[in-house]
Amino acid sequence: MPKITGSGHCATCAIRHLSIFANLRPDRLDNIPFRPIVTRYKSGETLYLQGAPANALFTIRTGIVKVTKSLADGRSHILYLQTRGALLGWDSFLEDTYSQSAIAVTDCEVCRLPEHDLNLLRRNDLELDNAILRRWIESMRQAENKMLELSIKKGPEKLASLILDWCDSSPEGAWVDLPLTRGELGEALGLTVETISRFLTDWRKRHLISEQHHQIRIDDIEALEKIARRS
Repeated sequence: MPKITGSGHCATCAIRHLSIFANLRPDRLDNIPFRPIVTRYKSGETLYLQGAPANALFTIRTGIVKVTKSLADGRSHILYLQTRGALLGWDSFLEDTYSQSAIAVTDCEVCRLPEHDLNLLRRNDLELDNAILRRWIESMRQAENKMLELSIKKGPEKLASLILDWCDSSPEGAWVDLPLTRGELGEALGLTVETISRFLTDWRKRHLISEQHHQIRIDDIEALEKIARRS
């Protein structure tokens, strides 16, 4: 189960430069009327559930979190993946309940920001309110781009794009952690497990990629980019 490890201080936080408090002066950080609760989640544990009371936002300190949406027939879909510095739980600003679920893909450490206290703070700090608004807009653009890719691109193009995006910040030819299962990749892209496996097997045989335990490496980036651009 999730383990509370203490409370954080935004002024000394290692990821402050990635958070909504990045541009606040130190003296203003000292005046924040709450201390975020720092919690550790094991892989597979839930930060919040769709339909649960929306009373907090969450900043990822370490690890990877998937944001999912459940359908009426019981199926779920991965809307997007979030990593270090991401802010989750936007619903708490506008709704009584969360419209999505957030689940740890890897072991994670997360700061919990009480919605009530954060709302009071942003009403009295235009700079912070603007930072939150920018993050919300980025989140909406991410969702729009995901919808566009799912509607326009074909299977190979979607998977190639995901791999390229995932490895984009790593040195060329480096092994990159990819903790998603075949099922989760399919859930994120609207493809079956069999289809995902077929594409990856084909690309390994053609020496476009290599795989080892929960890691992937791009061996022929030009060929993979060509597949991603076919649409």
